[in-house]
Amino acid sequence: MRSKRSMILALAASAALAIGVTAAWAGFPNMRTADSTFTEGTTTKGGGKTTTSARTLAAVAPSAAATYSPATIYVHFKATGVSGSPTFTPHATGKQAWACANWGGGWPADPRKFEGPIDFEGSQLSLSADRNGKLIYTGDELAIYLAPPSTFVCPSGQTALLVGLNLTGLWITVSLDGVSQDTDVAYPTSSGWVGSVYTRAGYPG
Repeated sequence: MRSKRSMILALAASAALAIGVTAAWAGFPNMRTADSTFTEGTTTKGGGKTTTSARTLAAVAPSAAATYSPATIYVHFKATGVSGSPTFTPHATGKQAWACANWGGGWPADPRKFEGPIDFEGSQLSLSADRNGKLIYTGDELAIYLAPPSTFVCPSGQTALLVGLNLTGLWITVSLDGVSQDTDVAYPTSSGWVGSVYTRAGYPG
């Protein structure tokens, strides 16, 4: 009798746990696709300041005295079965390389260089699906902004540009009602990328 009661209690506990898990995951985004694009950052040819794409400028416009031009990974996705307003946060890990270029866009004979690891968390967005529980995000706000460390400063008349990026991970963390799930993001297919590796065209190093 005792063993039978123990079995009933165990089954009841398992059922309660299953119901709890089902409730927690109900309406959680079913990620159909997740991809990315990339802007490498540029210098103004013949100019005297750093410039970036309009998308990046709107988010992290460098000051007139900035000595780097940020590069940006933009993340996009499609999800179904969404309810509520899940929070989406992009992440990237790997290694980055920066070098100092002339503001005219060329490279000095021996450019100052920096190489180091990255572990970046990008901008975070809470998004709601349409009435059918479908969410397609193709905007520019879910982004990871890449910049050299503040200790890497280029000489006067030069600006730091990203010359290499080797990603070991690129993903979105989706959070809803205290539950989180990671989804891998396809690496950019933009200019300069081969798989998970970016190399700036024309960089001599």
